[in-house]
Amino acid sequence: MTISKRTDNWYISFKYDLEPAPLPTPKKRAVIGVDVGINTLATCSDGTTYPNVKAYKQAKKRLSRYQRRVIKKEPGSKNRAKAVKRLAKAHKKVADIRADALHKLTTWLAKNYSTIVIEV
Repeated sequence: MTISKRTDNWYISFKYDLEPAPLPTPKKRAVIGVDVGINTLATCSDGTTYPNVKAYKQAKKRLSRYQRRVIKKEPGSKNRAKAVKRLAKAHKKVADIRADALHKLTTWLAKNYSTIVIEV
């Protein structure tokens, strides 16, 4: 069991044994390549592009606003420390939104393709 703290949130992780699932059905398609980008969430080798989710774009705007606020604060002040804490929360939110969207995309790809090649 592991207990960890990131930003202001506590996390606990543990391991447990799970009965093996039944064998999956054969995939419909064979191979696909995925390029994870900055401006788009992902671009596939078949030409399909997956845009970033709207919440990601909004969180990025909020992130830049918090970065400007931190720069304007006096170094070493309590107000700067509070602003840095808000900035860390905003960074975590952006990372969580992007990770969630990527997990959903890769789950869908894994269910539909037998081989997936990801370029990071």
